[in-house]
Amino acid sequence: MSRPRVVVIDADPRYRGLFEEALTDTYAVERHLAG
Repeated sequence: MSRPRVVVIDADPRYRGLFEEALTDTYAVERHLAG
């Protein structure tokens, strides 16, 4: 699910910080759900 966001980061470096924060939150949730 996070793949498109990574593409957006590559396409728009200006928003890198915002998307990195969103990705960090997403990965944290995914790791928590995965146990």
